[in-house]
Amino acid sequence: MSSTINILIIEDDLAQADFMSSVLKKKSYRVKVINNGDVALEYLLKDPPVDVVLIDYNLPGYNGIEIIKRVRQEGLRFGFIFITIDDTINTAVKAMKAGAMDFIHKSADLKRELLPMVEKVNEQIQNYRQKKQLEKKVYESEHRYRTIFEHSGIALWEEDASAL
Repeated sequence: MSSTINILIIEDDLAQADFMSSVLKKKSYRVKVINNGDVALEYLLKDPPVDVVLIDYNLPGYNGIEIIKRVRQEGLRFGFIFITIDDTINTAVKAMKAGAMDFIHKSADLKRELLPMVEKVNEQIQNYRQKKQLEKKVYESEHRYRTIFEHSGIALWEEDASAL
């Protein structure tokens, strides 16, 4: 697993985005900030080298949940962490159902909770990506051996020894 985490912050509150960016950059993580939902969606659909996405709900253009849904519909996987200021859990639950891997509340504890959560979600997304790469290699290997066998002219049969 790579030690450098590529993080995208999608947040229209520039003070909040700067705060999160400074916390993450202290760990030498690569951070990019986008403050508009339309621009963020367009960027993510290009499948950029991003591991973790911190995404707010209220954004100009698309909202955070719409972005997560669209990205997932395209088959792209990023470690979405939904950021909410809402004191009710409803919005966070909707984000999790849309495909967010976790959520964090904008509060005094944000600084303390941010790094461990980003690292946890990054580990989950890296494990997911590694699993998908291995599944692809297995599929390709099976396909290659099946093709070799089908063109080899060798016949195989199976006997049921218990029937004898």
